Amino acid sequence: MNFLSREAMEEVRDAVKAWLQSCPELPLPDITFEDLPANNTGIAFETAQSAVYLQKYILGGYRAQYQFRIVYRIIPSDDNDALEANRRLTAIANWCEESEEKPQLTDAVNIRIERTSDAAILAAYEDGTEDYGIDLTLTWEVI
Repeated sequence: MNFLSREAMEEVRDAVKAWLQSCPELPLPDITFEDLPANNTGIAFETAQSAVYLQKYILGGYRAQYQFRIVYRIIPSDDNDALEANRRLTAIANWCEESEEKPQLTDAVNIRIERTSDAAILAAYEDGTEDYGIDLTLTWEVI
């Protein structure tokens, strides 16, 4: 695989974070990058795979993608809380796919977000917290 530079990867990550922060479906006011609180609720996104070139064009442009996951940590009191976590993540993914606003990437066109999994439980911890997640892919072109 041919990865984007570290600087380009940081731009993508920062743009995705700023864009996700504007999502009206977030269950909490702030989304973090790869940082969920221990023993408490939180929402974060994490890189599933570094940004990669899918195609490089002769004149210097390219098509690339970035795979990421949104993780929602809850402290469930019953099964309904788990169902609500899945509903929340699905609503966030719907917004990601349907929103006319997309992450602001330098010189990017044809920006698309696609869900690559359904919302599901990722982990259950001894302290009673549970992590639920959903995977998405950002694809864009620079011409």
